[in-house]
Amino acid sequence: MKRFLIIFVLLISILGASVPYVTGKFVEGHLQQFENTVMNTDGLQLIGAPHQQIIGWNTSQSQSNIKITALDGQLKLEQQVDHGFLPFKPVELSSKFHPDAVLKNTFKNMLGNDLPIEAITQIELNGKSNTIFHQTNGGLKGTLNVDPRGKVVSGTLQTPTLKSPYLAYPFELNEGNLKFNVQRQEERLNTQLEGELGTFAFLKQFEAHKISLHSNVSNSNQMIHQFAWDIKSDQVMIMNKEWGKFEIVMEGKNFDLSAFAKLRELSKAPTFQQRLMLPLMLLQEAPAFLQKLPAFQIKTLTLETPEGNLELVGHFEMTPPQNAETNSLNVLFKNIKATWNGKVSEKLLRQWLSASSNKNSDDVDNALKNIENKHRLVRKENDFVMNLRIENGEAFLNDQPLTLKDLKF
Repeated sequence: MKRFLIIFVLLISILGASVPYVTGKFVEGHLQQFENTVMNTDGLQLIGAPHQQIIGWNTSQSQSNIKITALDGQLKLEQQVDHGFLPFKPVELSSKFHPDAVLKNTFKNMLGNDLPIEAITQIELNGKSNTIFHQTNGGLKGTLNVDPRGKVVSGTLQTPTLKSPYLAYPFELNEGNLKFNVQRQEERLNTQLEGELGTFAFLKQFEAHKISLHSNVSNSNQMIHQFAWDIKSDQVMIMNKEWGKFEIVMEGKNFDLSAFAKLRELSKAPTFQQRLMLPLMLLQEAPAFLQKLPAFQIKTLTLETPEGNLELVGHFEMTPPQNAETNSLNVLFKNIKATWNGKVSEKLLRQWLSASSNKNSDDVDNALKNIENKHRLVRKENDFVMNLRIENGEAFLNDQPLTLKDLKF
């Protein structure tokens, strides 16, 4: 009996002692999976030989060199792994990111500093991982949770400042606090985002303060299957002028962005060429977009200002044509159903007309009379209102038939 107990205890000790080594092989598989993920991700590329590994009994080390194509820079990733004692103690992975000179400069422009980023990741037996990352001595920080079986990635991000690295789409946000959840279901990617921002600036002409946002988007490649946005701001500024509170709640489906790929190329052309080509290009690309049966609804759009408010609600829907393959814009237009209702205070409209074209009070009076005479807007007490309907291939603005010639003010 004693001999049996001794052999049993010895076997248990051997098995227990071998757990870290077995975990090391598990870690090796995890690092290989990481390498495969990098190689299969657009915009990322492994440089040189595959990652160098030193798999020990209790600890392991790994080093990879990764190129971020969009930022035209490289970073060296060093990983130190404590094998732990699964399932009682999870694997712990310490990561350090060392950017090259190009990325350092990019990060300094984006984040306001080029401090290194460190991360601690705990890996469970079922493959789930939980990561805490931060910049040393402050700055960017957040969490990242990955469930490979459920194909879910979630986390948080806090950043004192963040600027766009792309000159074509310049933006800057400050005091960002975001939460995200991304899940892949077959070919679709479902993304949820919510958070608060201290300020957000775009194109140096638009700025918003104290923003809260909620976003749900389901997409596959260039096709947005569904989306819903809820954005609020305590104050917006346009062209350096303060306007007031802003809120928009909208949702939609079936937006095929690939139909407008040429528009992105057109945005790089000179302004006069954009004005000349934009209407023609819209007519060319619209049929492919409408064939996907897009729809969207603005439930709320309000702008509160000392001069009064702006309000807009409405919906747009493309119903199925009898011939689903038709690419005739005239036929497709007959299947559009849309209704839009807007209201703007007279004081606010006067201010916009004056600011947009540097008009004096007499010019503004004449412009308002012209708008009323052509039924663009209808006066209602101290406001101007608008109703736009599209149905059966016809458009009506304030119950008056609307043609392309009428669109010019």
